[in-house]
Amino acid sequence: MFGDMEFVFTFSEIQQCYINGHFIATIVLSQSFLEKLLDMHLSKKGFEKVTKYGLEKMIKVAINENVLHPKILELLNSLRLKRNPFIHTKDWDYPHTLSKRSFENKLRPEEQLEKDATEAINLLYTIFKYPLV
Repeated sequence: MFGDMEFVFTFSEIQQCYINGHFIATIVLSQSFLEKLLDMHLSKKGFEKVTKYGLEKMIKVAINENVLHPKILELLNSLRLKRNPFIHTKDWDYPHTLSKRSFENKLRPEEQLEKDATEAINLLYTIFKYPLV
């Protein structure tokens, strides 16, 4: 993994984004980084076909095939849901938008973003502590 320059530079960029308060970038890049790790892990386990269908499908297969700890997959799916409104247009009733989560959690949007980015960083470090690949 660490011979792959995309991994090295992406991880460095995630850290710099977080440190500098660029929390949306932290969330988006973290999810991308973790998706690539899951892709590699599933491919090594013989599930390379599923990696062509996106993160949601990869998470479902990983759950069904018990290839990763369910809590890791739950946190990764949560990150995916939080990232989605920044990447894909969502209807007003999508429950994971920043405005809905901020309102529900009684946080300013900036506070919610920082919380989400912190969770993303924590998930990255958890994965490094207990590597997938």
